[in-house]
Amino acid sequence: MSEKPILFSTEMVRKILSGEKTMTRRVVKPQPRIENRSNDIYLRFGDKNDCGNSYDGTGWIHPDIIEMLCPYGGVGDELYVRETFCEPRKFDDVVEIMYRADVPDDYAKKFKWMPSIFLPKAFSRIKLRIKDIRVERLQDISDEDIKAEGVEPKINLISVAITNQGLGPHYTEDYKTPWIELWNSINDKRGVGWDKNPWVWVVEWDPKIEVI
Repeated sequence: MSEKPILFSTEMVRKILSGEKTMTRRVVKPQPRIENRSNDIYLRFGDKNDCGNSYDGTGWIHPDIIEMLCPYGGVGDELYVRETFCEPRKFDDVVEIMYRADVPDDYAKKFKWMPSIFLPKAFSRIKLRIKDIRVERLQDISDEDIKAEGVEPKINLISVAITNQGLGPHYTEDYKTPWIELWNSINDKRGVGWDKNPWVWVVEWDPKIEVI
């Protein structure tokens, strides 16, 4: 079993701790090329993949086994979460650390926060055990998966109808709009926005997370 780091924003850390977020999507680097071979689709990443592994032969990989190349590990492996934090302090030989996700937003400005990438492994408090990995196009995401990404839907009033109790509103839940906005806020400036429909790693973990 391997342990690898993964970064999350404060908002997403809160969603993980509450159990609302149980998967994440990360852009495949480099983006694979596609070829239809024997009436099936194969992917090619070039000479090396995220893990730095070279390929033998043709280098074409079937999506069903692509998870073996995932830089975040495989099923059964663990991810330790890096999150925004305050520099650890020592009191009476006890090292204490404060995490941004635990501090209310209106109180957080009182502290100096360190970016999540600098969190030492020893101070990571959240471990996620991977239960599934796959590769898919970004725009193939379902409403159910958007919900599992920790995104709350946009509620739209579509009509007001007469019911047994009188006038009653009819609403729809729009998951895709807030998901696209969230994705683009992070990835559009990197050239892999929603419209580019990049290939992404889909990493899902056991909702029974370990918090140290």
